[in-house]
Amino acid sequence: MDTTSKQPVIPPVLAGISNQDLLDLVARAKSDPVAAKQALDLQKKVHEAFEKIVQGAFNIINDDEIKPEKQGIKAVSVVMLTAEAKRRSENSKRKRELAQSVMIGAIMNMDNPDWDPLDPSTHKRSDQNGLLALMEMDLSAGPQGAPSAAAAH
Repeated sequence: MDTTSKQPVIPPVLAGISNQDLLDLVARAKSDPVAAKQALDLQKKVHEAFEKIVQGAFNIINDDEIKPEKQGIKAVSVVMLTAEAKRRSENSKRKRELAQSVMIGAIMNMDNPDWDPLDPSTHKRSDQNGLLALMEMDLSAGPQGAPSAAAAH
């Protein structure tokens, strides 16, 4: 079986940082203000990278939409334009949510070579996923002197 397609894509911001390093950093961040700052800075960069990845997936999903000019449809009224704008906005929101869900699922299952996004029964969340631990980290009640998570965003 070819496993190259199942290898996780690591954001460049995490290059050289092992899974265990991430788990250790998140654990230390709960009691060490210096580690908390490092973890929050890294978390912010990871969230930014995640949003770029989601946007890329959204662009791929959204690229298949047929534009009205390609369909030969001509808007004839403000009502039609408004309805079409609302429909596109709703479709766009659903497609973005789909892209985000697939990316979150991929992160949650990055250590699960049997995961199939189309088969929920293959989902297995690992407690030893450093990337997920970092992304979910909440230091709002963190160590003395550490910035709160709310202040970091």
